[in-house]
Amino acid sequence: MFDSDTIMITNNELFIKAAEKNYELFKVPTNMVEAKKTARYYTAEQKADLDIKTSVNKIGDIINLSQELQTHMWHQLNHGATYKDVEEIYFDICQLAVLSNLAIDAAKKEFDITIADELRKLKEKWIRRDNDERVIKPFFFGFLAKEKGYYNPEKKNYMHHDTSMDYLHKIINGHAMPRIKGNDIEVYDIIDDSMYDYNNVRRDNVTKIINMLTDFSQYSYTLWNSDGDKGEKYKEYNETRKWLYKEINQLTVNMDTLIALYRKLKKDTNLKKYVMTVLFNIGNNQAFELIKQSEKPVASLIEDENGDIEIYGMRYSKTYKKAPF
Repeated sequence: MFDSDTIMITNNELFIKAAEKNYELFKVPTNMVEAKKTARYYTAEQKADLDIKTSVNKIGDIINLSQELQTHMWHQLNHGATYKDVEEIYFDICQLAVLSNLAIDAAKKEFDITIADELRKLKEKWIRRDNDERVIKPFFFGFLAKEKGYYNPEKKNYMHHDTSMDYLHKIINGHAMPRIKGNDIEVYDIIDDSMYDYNNVRRDNVTKIINMLTDFSQYSYTLWNSDGDKGEKYKEYNETRKWLYKEINQLTVNMDTLIALYRKLKKDTNLKKYVMTVLFNIGNNQAFELIKQSEKPVASLIEDENGDIEIYGMRYSKTYKKAPF
């Protein structure tokens, strides 16, 4: 049995030089906090007590703050600061590493430390604000905030820093595939509806879903064109979208009903954009059964010493095969 931890062994000179650059400066943080031994018994009361004590886990907040401080520290080092200049912030990063150990072990051990209090002190100590009193965050945090619905540029400044994650974010965005007009393939174009049976369609459910999507479209337009905090709008939008998925999943949607639904959505200019929303959020596998394969075979890479594609010193060639549907 193995857990999900991964180790990389490499002889790549670039990685080795980067690792050796500050090898003597940045030591590995060590957890020296002693755990309190508590006798526990396999009873309902004891299990409930343990659930309560571990219900508020701060591991996510700890890791996020650690990444913010890492970003702040390396930005300074990349702008001429010395180790002595960043020693204090580095020690606090080490403290966060220890706190993460304690948070992870909280389900098995007890410590005479209140993790939430220690975390709050460090947050207050290292909070940074711009001239408009917005809290400064790493640039790539903005991408994560958008994904989770917490993006709020009015209160937070997602500022670019000279650090690895912001470099990576910029590089990945720079390699985005360009959009070529005229080559778009719609979802409906790769659906095989040759076995469509009109008599098997639940027309009442098609109508219900169309009405729900219409209401959601109007709601979205009103929400995004109204005044108010953008962060709160994102939260409200995501909650309403979850409700929409839940309501759709309560309806009986067979394969023929899906085809009828897609045909109606395809003809509606305002609702056409929700085809993917419906497709990947129906609570059964009917939608996936409809997707057979695209017009072109799927490309994959195979190791080939004579190949014309090189990745990290290894050569590959491209091969094509049908998608395994």
